[in-house]
Amino acid sequence: MANLNALAQRIANRLPVAILLPAFACVLLPALWMLTYELVSQRQLRANNLPTPDAANYLWVAGVVSIFIFAFIILLLIQSRRLRESEATARNAQAIFRTAAEGSLDVLFILTAERDASHTIVDFIFTEMNKRGVDSIGKPRDEIIGSRLSTTFPSVRANGYFDKYVAVVETGVALEDESEIVTDANEIKWLRQQVTSIGDGIAITTRDISPRKRAELENRNSHAFSQSLIDHLPVLIYVRDMRENAVHRMLVWNRKAEGTTGYLARGVLGKSDREVFPGDMVDAFDWLEHKIRQDPKVTDIPEIAFRRADGGLRYIHVTTVPLYDASLRLEYLLGIAEDITGRREQDLALRTKQAELTAANDASPLGLFRTGPKGDCTYVNRTYEDMSGLTAEQAMGDGWVKAIYPEDRLKVFQSWGQSSRTHQPYQGV
Repeated sequence: MANLNALAQRIANRLPVAILLPAFACVLLPALWMLTYELVSQRQLRANNLPTPDAANYLWVAGVVSIFIFAFIILLLIQSRRLRESEATARNAQAIFRTAAEGSLDVLFILTAERDASHTIVDFIFTEMNKRGVDSIGKPRDEIIGSRLSTTFPSVRANGYFDKYVAVVETGVALEDESEIVTDANEIKWLRQQVTSIGDGIAITTRDISPRKRAELENRNSHAFSQSLIDHLPVLIYVRDMRENAVHRMLVWNRKAEGTTGYLARGVLGKSDREVFPGDMVDAFDWLEHKIRQDPKVTDIPEIAFRRADGGLRYIHVTTVPLYDASLRLEYLLGIAEDITGRREQDLALRTKQAELTAANDASPLGLFRTGPKGDCTYVNRTYEDMSGLTAEQAMGDGWVKAIYPEDRLKVFQSWGQSSRTHQPYQGV
């Protein structure tokens, strides 16, 4: 095969010489013959004493004609060479195209428009395709080439793609879309299709993107599940972007966060703190961010005052968790917050009542002390301190016993134990 190719190349290279030599022969031989004929004719005319034509003029005309003929032949040779070069370029381009098409991961179809008498496109004819295209149809290549698109794919009209293909030919605007199909095996597949106009036809490239679409759907479902779970948690959840050289935008803001703060997710997500919250809250977030960067660990903040969107004040208990990437660089900040406004108010009310009760007990003329079931003292009032001579700290635990005479302690312990067992009041002197 290599020898044949080399021989063909040598023949192609010498082809101009093979054409040029006959061309010279075609020009020079007739000229020589005509010159010889003219000389012989002139001799005969002179021998017969007849007038002879002007040989110089004749030769000049013959030379000019020969030059024109020779120039025309040269022009033909140049055009022939250009034609061969164009054909070689076309063959090379076609070979490159076919190699690329056969090596492509996409299915490739090239179709020519079939038009009726009114020049309306009524169908498309398969004119070329790669191996993947042949395999996708499942028929021999020779059987597919020349067949109609609507015959090979009857559903192309029902699903609207035929009209889209016609629009590509008539407008020259390429088409690109992704579609879901059901195969003959009742299997769902996703195809990505690109259609471009080629002359009076189209080129269709198709790729099976089912694995990517399944992964996208799985990620979408996983995200929806996670978002649903986050939205129904009874605590405020938020996530901030903490990557370097990035605007620290809010990425997660659940429904509890909306209810607690009054800021809706659509107004918070994708925005920085300064775009959403008032200045005092921005300062609080900046302080928290600085604290996390200085000491990147789980941080518990018992109480933060938070100004709601409607101006109301809420108190939240915040736990922040830094999240790192594979290179252990801070990537996100997870915040888990609990609205403690109600509990804080209850604690404040309880402390107020305890203070009031303590004040009343301290003002009582009776000495009061409180113990647990085992007799450990937990509280004494000021009157008891004055009567016993013990401070509250000295009376705590079993210290209150020191105020009882030693000979009376056994009696008190027995009576105290009986009262604890029977839940009956005890009174003694």
